[in-house]
Amino acid sequence: MEVIVGLFDKLFKKRPDPDPVKKEKPADTPPPAPEVKKRTSWLDELADPDSPVHEKLKKLPEPPKEKTEPAQRIEVAVTVRHEYKKAEPIGELSHLEFGKPAGALGCFLNYEPRVLSGPTERQLAYLKDLGVFIPDGITKDDASCMISRATGEDDLESPGPELVALAVGLGVRFSAFIGAAGLLRQIVSQTGERDRAALFGYAVRQSLQGSSLGNMLEDPAAGSFYNFADQVVADPALLRSLNGREPADYIHPHKGTAIYKAAAVLFSGGGA
Repeated sequence: MEVIVGLFDKLFKKRPDPDPVKKEKPADTPPPAPEVKKRTSWLDELADPDSPVHEKLKKLPEPPKEKTEPAQRIEVAVTVRHEYKKAEPIGELSHLEFGKPAGALGCFLNYEPRVLSGPTERQLAYLKDLGVFIPDGITKDDASCMISRATGEDDLESPGPELVALAVGLGVRFSAFIGAAGLLRQIVSQTGERDRAALFGYAVRQSLQGSSLGNMLEDPAAGSFYNFADQVVADPALLRSLNGREPADYIHPHKGTAIYKAAAVLFSGGGA
């Protein structure tokens, strides 16, 4: 038995390596040195809470406080001088092209207009885009009327001489470039209740006769129109009906209104 065990040991027992190599344990790697941040400006110093610059800043003396002086009120007397220019009366303006052949927009104006402000840059640019001839010296109201006529908001047709004479006689102020419909709107909007009532009575008489509006002031029955106007002003219901009328009602009076019915009774026979 011992012989067998000895033989087993000889056959299977691990023998030592004839040339053993000593394996040395690798040395520990030293820790990296702390990174020293380079300071490139005083901002880096201020950003570092451990920087000695903070202690130095605390030791600096505080700046002296400035004494605030109370504000003083300064008063200056200014004299403004206004220069007034006398406006020349406007005559016939049929020579103005207004984007159409000469004479197509003839105006029969002869009155002294107000001196108003000049056109805005936006108005001038719009007129230029529309291809409208822009005369020198136009006012803001002139430009507005020209734009209205060029865009169809007002008649391209100029007002007739009788309508112009009526407007002038009633003291209506208007642009030399206004259209026929625009001038009627100005007459209705600028005149008082008595003149408007007389004009509406005249419009009803003209409608009954199949005639267009002319110069009411030169009509032989002008007195009867103002007699009718006095009745309208004294009657709240008729006055309320008058104030509800649009400029178009003076061209084609609405037959269902109270003021039309009252005027038709008086002027159905001619209005005298």
